[in-house]
Amino acid sequence: MHGYRFRFVLGTVLAAFHSAVLLLGSFAHAADPTATNSPVPAGVEFNSATGTYSIHRVPARSLDEVMQSMSTWQGQILADGSTAKYTAEDGILSMECSACGLSRPSAIEMATVDLDSAMAYEAGVWRIGMRSKDGTQDFFGVLRGEAGVDSDAKQIDADRNVALTALIDLYDLVYLTQNSNASTTAAISEPTIPGSTIPVPTIPDPKKEVAAGSPVEAPQGSAPNPAATSLAEFAAMGDVDSIRAQVSTKTNAHAIADALLAAYGVRARKQLLDGQIDAALQTLSDGRRQFGKATTLRDLEAHYVVVGDAYDRLRFAAKINVGNLQEYLQQIRMLESGDATAVQKMLAQTLANRIADQRAAERNTIADDLFKSGRNLFPDSVDLLTQGTAGALPNTGVEIGEIKNQEDRSGK
Repeated sequence: MHGYRFRFVLGTVLAAFHSAVLLLGSFAHAADPTATNSPVPAGVEFNSATGTYSIHRVPARSLDEVMQSMSTWQGQILADGSTAKYTAEDGILSMECSACGLSRPSAIEMATVDLDSAMAYEAGVWRIGMRSKDGTQDFFGVLRGEAGVDSDAKQIDADRNVALTALIDLYDLVYLTQNSNASTTAAISEPTIPGSTIPVPTIPDPKKEVAAGSPVEAPQGSAPNPAATSLAEFAAMGDVDSIRAQVSTKTNAHAIADALLAAYGVRARKQLLDGQIDAALQTLSDGRRQFGKATTLRDLEAHYVVVGDAYDRLRFAAKINVGNLQEYLQQIRMLESGDATAVQKMLAQTLANRIADQRAAERNTIADDLFKSGRNLFPDSVDLLTQGTAGALPNTGVEIGEIKNQEDRSGK
């Protein structure tokens, strides 16, 4: 039955960091690989003009092997005795250091990283950097480096080797996250998306979070009083963008990930009930790219595919197979029991708009036939079937009637 719709897709701390790299490289000590005893690892390239290392390769390691390698260097004790700690969990890479002048950890969503931007360079200490594809997030990390001409050559060489190992590990980690759904998302708890039987994470209580002194700052114009808006409130609104904007400013990366996972589900639900089926499935697909192991979004996507099948049969219908659509409605009642009534109303409105399109095109015979089928499908929404709006349905796809139902858009 689901072959008809092939929708299930398997699916700023330092804002000027990269724009300043060239300038920093010109003043920094260029770590010339020819001046050390160790060769540059495979895939790593050195730019002598900027003193920076970059990497381009397809990882041959598993995610577990990358994380094991990271454990050998992620807790850094720098030459001045300060510390730097790198973590990668819940789809977020972050670094917190004791003497970097940063009020919060540097952080970035791994799913958003532009792999071509990853680089390492030496400027007193070793530095690692990368930025998001849309330029809204930057990650900045520090590693040990030796200062002064009297520094031990072996230690200088060791520092460089650790920096390049870190560059490779972070590159591989991001690559695997983006290309293999290799998420480091933690286990989730049991509360549910409103109206759905599918669990989503527990989000901190808004009052407790504000009382703890950790309100979320929303993007400009998103709320009258953004400083008072918590992660829980953003999640309840399905405001994915506002939560993502907090990645570089929020100290609790796990709370952000939980809120983001919940927000994806809430946003998709709102879109679905508003008749924006393609947008809802795209939202879930976006969420699954970051939270590859989260069954929450996977299961919700599977449910919404069934709704999408029924929706397509109505929005493109020239003639309705009532028995076939009744089977879809029965499935929807089982899969999304909490939202079944609202989904059915949305589908009835979809048919009403389709009928209005046919009447606007003076195809009254087709419109009358669709209305008769609609009365059988939606006996509680007969009045709604006469209140459609011509031109309201998405103007995409091909018109499907009983003859064309032999072939669906997935080619089956």
